[in-house]
Amino acid sequence: MCVIAWHWLPGEPRLLSLWANRDEWFRRPSQSLSAWPERPTWVGGRDLQAHGSWLLIDTDAGRLAALTNVRDARPEGASHSAPSRGSLVANVLEAGQVNLADLEPEKYAGFNLLLIDWREGIGRILTNRCGANAGGGVVLRSFGYGPGSLSNGHPDTPWPKQQRLLSALEGARFLADEAWIHAGWRALSDRWVDPARSFARPEAGRPSERALAAVFVDTAGYGTRQSSLLQVDAQGRITLRERTWHRDPASDRCTRDQGSEVDEGGSNTGGRASEVVWNG
Repeated sequence: MCVIAWHWLPGEPRLLSLWANRDEWFRRPSQSLSAWPERPTWVGGRDLQAHGSWLLIDTDAGRLAALTNVRDARPEGASHSAPSRGSLVANVLEAGQVNLADLEPEKYAGFNLLLIDWREGIGRILTNRCGANAGGGVVLRSFGYGPGSLSNGHPDTPWPKQQRLLSALEGARFLADEAWIHAGWRALSDRWVDPARSFARPEAGRPSERALAAVFVDTAGYGTRQSSLLQVDAQGRITLRERTWHRDPASDRCTRDQGSEVDEGGSNTGGRASEVVWNG
């Protein structure tokens, strides 16, 4: 993922709410939300290039793991020797804890790793880029009930896009389900960037910083690939919705596969979206 916002509020009708966008190169193959054949109680998307994930739920254990990359929008195909960060999601989900000795976080490119076990009341965030210019060391911290968010920087430095998404999630807290779902898709389709902000010129082969500053990223080769809405109710029932976005150069609108218009964010994306819903 590249921006995540959540509310973890025991005692309310929605025990856990989470909205998230995953940004990635459009040519990188991935599988949409589904149960994993080798682990039927695991539900989430899958990167078909490195076989990791960005958001994964163990429906039997009552826990989730998710990951954001610390900003490193390399040109597609750029070589680097670090292992895929997506493997960390499955490793942590299986263990149910963040074991630094097992994970060896120093060998990966920059990441923020989120673990929430809503049955055991465990919340963990692991980052391997603590410090100025995302070049510092490894920090593991615990967190408790309440709101939270992550994006492509250090957890203690909330980016405007994650603050904007978290504010939208907080505003939807008391909405009925249908209105909550609509608010979530609208928030995750948000392309607004403060026009007063200044950005450095992009390096060759990289998306511009201005394009990456929106909740929904939309450039020709790189952008938001998956949008996710998660609800866990007070009885532990899970509903996970995912929209997978596809680039469509011939269209200047976002449409579902069936052709019905999706214009939640108030602007065009030049793509289309398919939607999957999982209940359990």
